[in-house]
Amino acid sequence: MKNFFQSTVLLLVGVFALSFTAKAQLYEVSLDEKIEKASLIVEGKVIAQESYRSPDGEVYTANKVAVSALLKGKLKESFVTVTTWGGETEEEIVTWSHMLTLRLGEEGVFFLEGNNVPETSNRDFPSPAFEVYSSSQGFLKFAQDENLGRVAFEPFNTYTNIDKDVYMPIALATGQVRTLTTDVSKSSSRTGIRYFFETTSISGTTVNFNIKVNSLYNNELLYKAGAAVNYNTDCFGSNVATSGNLTLQTYGISTNTVYSLTKSNLTSSKAKIELSTTGSVTGISTLTTTQQTLAQASLAIQNPFADPGVSFDVAEMYALSKYWYSGTAYEFDTVVVETDFDLEHFAPQIDSIRPLSLRAGTSDTLRIYGSNFGSTQGSSVVFFSDASVGINQNNRVRPLPDDYVYWSDNLIRVIVPTVGYHDDILTTDYYAGSGPIWVKVGGSTKKSSEEITVRLAANNQSRTESGITKRKETRLSGTYGQYDGYSLYYKPEFKALQGATAAFERALCTWVETDAVNFRIIELDSIHPDYTNYACSINLVSTLPGTVTSSTKAVTTRSFSNVCSDANGVIILVTTKFDIFFKEGENWFVDKDYEPNMNWNGHPDLQALALHELGHAQLLLHVNQDEEVMWWEIFGPKRTLIGGDIEGGNYIKGISSSNGPDDCTKGMAPLTDCGLINDVEDKVFYENSFNVFPNPASNEITIKSPYHSGFQVKVFNCIGKILTIVPFADGTTTLDISSFPPGMYYLSMGDGVTYQETCKIIKL
Repeated sequence: MKNFFQSTVLLLVGVFALSFTAKAQLYEVSLDEKIEKASLIVEGKVIAQESYRSPDGEVYTANKVAVSALLKGKLKESFVTVTTWGGETEEEIVTWSHMLTLRLGEEGVFFLEGNNVPETSNRDFPSPAFEVYSSSQGFLKFAQDENLGRVAFEPFNTYTNIDKDVYMPIALATGQVRTLTTDVSKSSSRTGIRYFFETTSISGTTVNFNIKVNSLYNNELLYKAGAAVNYNTDCFGSNVATSGNLTLQTYGISTNTVYSLTKSNLTSSKAKIELSTTGSVTGISTLTTTQQTLAQASLAIQNPFADPGVSFDVAEMYALSKYWYSGTAYEFDTVVVETDFDLEHFAPQIDSIRPLSLRAGTSDTLRIYGSNFGSTQGSSVVFFSDASVGINQNNRVRPLPDDYVYWSDNLIRVIVPTVGYHDDILTTDYYAGSGPIWVKVGGSTKKSSEEITVRLAANNQSRTESGITKRKETRLSGTYGQYDGYSLYYKPEFKALQGATAAFERALCTWVETDAVNFRIIELDSIHPDYTNYACSINLVSTLPGTVTSSTKAVTTRSFSNVCSDANGVIILVTTKFDIFFKEGENWFVDKDYEPNMNWNGHPDLQALALHELGHAQLLLHVNQDEEVMWWEIFGPKRTLIGGDIEGGNYIKGISSSNGPDDCTKGMAPLTDCGLINDVEDKVFYENSFNVFPNPASNEITIKSPYHSGFQVKVFNCIGKILTIVPFADGTTTLDISSFPPGMYYLSMGDGVTYQETCKIIKL
C-alpha cells in the first residue's frame, strides 16, 4: 500500500471518468417574481441538445427550443437556445441537483433571462442563448395528470388550469397577449377544441365510452372533428376498426345529417375516428364551451392485463379538427385530448406494504401485498413518492429494472431507489421519500392507503453494463486526503466573514462526534502536492455556481471516480472531492448562542446550513421529514442531528471504512477526536482567567476567578441554545446543574462585548 496513491494517479491518467453532482436548499420563487425577472417568456419544445465543455472548464448543455408561442418580450425567429448547467461529455458526467435538466421532447413554458455562461460554438443553436430564471422552477413542464388532463408543473406547484393560472397572470402583468409564432388562426380570437373520452360502463371485457367535445374559447361552427388513436395490439388486438373490436354509434352532434361518422385503420395499431361534413355547410353544428357528445363507441379488450398503450396523435388530430369561418375551413389553434378510460375492473389492489420504515439507496426492500399484479412483471411498475423537494407526487420515481427483486400476482419485492426513472427519464434528481407508493399494471394505477417512512437516502448513481442500466453504490474514501480522509480548506473570502469558520467548524464537529467522518480543516499551502487536486474548498461567492434559485443560500458539488471495481467488473463510484459554496451578501448568523425567540427571517444560520451541506458531502440526500437536518429546506438553527441523520452518517461510514476491491481505494479512517473547533476548547483551568470545578459534576459546579467580577456566566447546549444566565460576582459563583440531562455543555464568562472565555463542562 506504500505506493498506492501513485499507482492510482497513473491509472486515472488513462481511464479516469468522473460523475459530478450538486445539492442545495431550494426555496419557492413566486410566479409573480418569475414574470417580473424574466426578460423573455416563451412556450416551446426541446428539439435538439448538445453538451460541451467551455473555456471556463465547466460542462453545459445547449438546448434548442422550438417556440410555439411568445408570452413576454420579442423574438425574431421561431427557435431559441436555452443553456443548462451540466451534461455528458466523453470524459465526464456532470449533474446539478435542484438545477434544471431538460430532456428531448419536453414541452412547457420557459421563463428566460440573459445567458451568464459561455455559449456553444455550434451555430445550429441560435445566438444569443438564454438561461432559465430560477432554474427548475422557471420551466413549467407540460404533462398529463392521473386523470390524463393537461397540466403544467414545477417543483412547488402544479397548474391544472393553464389558461387561468399561467397565461392570464402573465398577460395581466406584462400587458402582452400570448401570441402564436405562426398565424394559424384566421379569426380575430383564439380557437381550440377539447376532446374528452368518457367511460360509461365496462361489460365483461368491453369498455363503452362517449366521445365528447367542447370549444376552449368561443362558439365555433364545427366543420370537421376526429381522433387518431394509438393502442397496444396485445391488449386490444390488431386493426380494431375492421376486426369489430371498435364499434361506433351516432349520438349528439354525429346525428346531424350534414356529417358522416367513420372509422378506419391507419396502421395495425392505430385507428382513426372521423366526423366529416358531407356537402353543404348549411346547418353544421355550433361547438360551444359547454361539453357536447360527438358520438358513442365501445372497445373490446383481448388481454386486460396487457398495457393498453392508448395515446393520441395530437399532431395528426390538428388536420382532423377544423372550424368554419367566413366561408373557409381553418384548423383550430389548440387541440386538447383528455380521457378517463376506467379500467378499475382490472386494476391492481394493494392490501398492505411492509416494512413501513426503510432506507433509500441502501438495498432495503419493500414488500407490497395485494392482488392483480400479474404473474410476471412485464411492463408493470412501482412508483415511490419523491423526496427531493418535499412530497411532490408529480415527481414520482420508479426503480431500475434490476431493483425489482420478486414479482408475482400477490406479492412484489422492490428496492427503495435513489436512482431510477421519472417520466421515463433516467434521473438522480428525483428519489424515493416518505409517502404512499403506487403499482401500475397495464393502464391502471393504484395508490397504497399506507405510507412508508424513508429514514435516510444514500446517494446512488447508475452505469450501463452490457446494455443494462444498473444501480451503483457511492462511497467515501481514504485515498484523496493526506490523512486517509478528505482535506478541507477555506477560501479567503470565507475566512474574511467574521465568525464563519467557527460556525462551520461547530457543524463539522457535530458530524465528527456523531459518525467519525474524516474531514479535516487544513490550510491550502499545508496540503501535500499529491492531494491538492482533491482538496475540498469552502467558499463564499457572490453568485452560487449553476442556475440555482435566487433564494438558495448554499450548494455542495461532488465528483466521483468510476475506476474502482472488483474481479467481476462491478463498479463502485468513489467520491474524489467536494466543494461547498455559501452565498455572499446574506445576513449570515454565525454566533454559537442565540436567544430562544429570535426572528430568523432574513438571518440564515450558517452553522445549520453547513451541517446540512456537510451531510450532502457525506453522500446523504434529502428526506421529507421536516424535523431532520437533511430535510430539503433549512430555516432557523437546526443544529442537532437526529434519527435518520445519525443513521445515515453511520451507514456511509460503514460502507466507506474498508478498502475497495483489490485495494482500488483505501477505506476512510475514522476521525474519533474532533480537534477542529478553534474557539471552543477543553479548558479546565485558564491561568489569570477562571477555574471551573468539579468537572465533570453531577449537581453543582463552582466558577472562581479573581479578575472578572461583574461579568455574566452563560451555559448553552451543543446547538447554541442558552439554558441559563447568572451574574458573576465576588470572585466565586456556584451554579446548580442538577436539572440538566447528562451530557456535554458549554460555559462562557465575559461581558458579551469585548471579552469572552469559554470551556466545556460535563454533566454526569
